Amino acid sequence: MYPGEFEKFFSRVSNQFTLDLLARERQFEGKSLHRNPETPIWDTIDILDTCEVVDLGGGKYVQTASFFKRPVRILFFIQLSEFESRLFRIHEKMGTDVALLNDKNLKELVVEFLEREVGEWQQEYDTKGKLKEDLKAISVFRNSVMHVNKRLEKTIAPETLIKRKQQLGKLLSALQQILDKMYQDTSEEKNELSEVQMQEMLRSIGSLQESIEVIYTLRPSRRLVGEDSIMTRGWEMVLLMCTRSRRRILIRKGVEK
Repeated sequence: MYPGEFEKFFSRVSNQFTLDLLARERQFEGKSLHRNPETPIWDTIDILDTCEVVDLGGGKYVQTASFFKRPVRILFFIQLSEFESRLFRIHEKMGTDVALLNDKNLKELVVEFLEREVGEWQQEYDTKGKLKEDLKAISVFRNSVMHVNKRLEKTIAPETLIKRKQQLGKLLSALQQILDKMYQDTSEEKNELSEVQMQEMLRSIGSLQESIEVIYTLRPSRRLVGEDSIMTRGWEMVLLMCTRSRRRILIRKGVEK
C-alpha cells in the first residue's frame, strides 16, 4: 500500500470490530466504565488500564482482564502484517534478494535490520536501544497473536495490550519514514542520471553541429539544407548503405537455403 492507504484501510476495518463482539450477559465485579456497544474495540484498548469492566448497558459487559479475544487478535494481526510488509520492503530496497527474504523469519529480518544504519532515517526513536527494544517486544508478541492459546487469552494483561498497540504504531511510522527516505533517494538518483544523460546528449549535438559546420566551411558551394544539400546527400548515402547491407544479407540467406 502507498503511504496513508494502510491507515485508511485499517480505520475502516477496525470500526467494524465493536465492543458488542466481546460482550457477555454477565456482570463482573470491579471498577467499571460505561461505553456504547458500537464503540470500536481498537479505540477502547487505550483505556483498559483505567477499569476492570466495560459496561455496555442492557445487561452486557466486557471484562478487561479477558480482552485478548479473537477480534482483538485479528486487529493486531492486520497491524503485524503491515509491520512485516514494511520491514520486508526495506530489506528489498537495500538490495537483499527476494528469494532469500522469503526464507527468513521475522526475528532474522529484525536482527539484520538493526545491523544496517537505516534506523537514523526515522524520527520516532532517539536511540537505537529504544528501537531495538520495541522491535524485540513486537517480535515476541507476534507469536501470541498468530497462535491460538486459551491460556494466553487470560494471562496477557490489559497494560500489555496498551503498550503493544503503542509500540506497533511507533514502529509502523518509523518504518514508513525509512521507506520514504529510500524512495526519495532513489528518485533523486534517477533525476541526477537523467541530468547526466541530458548533458551527454547536448554534447553529442554540439559535436554534430561542429562537424556539419566544418564540412560546410570546406565546401561552401554546397548548401547546408535543401534538395542538393550536405544533410540531404548525407542521409541518402546512409540509406543506400543500409539498403545494400540488407540486400547482401538476404542473398547470403538464399545461398544457405
